[in-house]
Amino acid sequence: MRALACLTLIVITALTGCGRDPERMANIRDLGDAINHCRNYTRQVLPDDTAIAIDRLSTRENTEFYDVYLRVSDKDHNGWVRCQVTQDGYIDEHRVYGMRHEGPSIFSF
Repeated sequence: MRALACLTLIVITALTGCGRDPERMANIRDLGDAINHCRNYTRQVLPDDTAIAIDRLSTRENTEFYDVYLRVSDKDHNGWVRCQVTQDGYIDEHRVYGMRHEGPSIFSF
C-alpha cells in the first residue's frame, strides 16, 4: 500500500513538471535574476524592435514569488508587462498590456 502511494506521488510530480514550458524556467537566486529572466522572456515574445525598461518602483519580492514590471515600447505603441516569477524560477504569469506580441502571452490592448 505504501509503495502504491509513493508511486502515485512520483507520477503526479512527473506529470506536473512535464506541463511546464522550458523557456519559462530559469535558475533564480534573487530579485535581480528574476528581473533578467523576465526581460529575456519578454524579448522572446515581443518583436525585435521593442525597447524594454525595468519599472523599479513596482517590481518587488514577495514570500512566494517575484512581481516584475517592465515598460515596453516601439515606434507605434507604449505598454507594460507584468511578469510573476516563482521562487523556483518559473514564470507563472506573463501579461503584455498595450503592445503587439509574437508569443504565447496573454495580453490586452
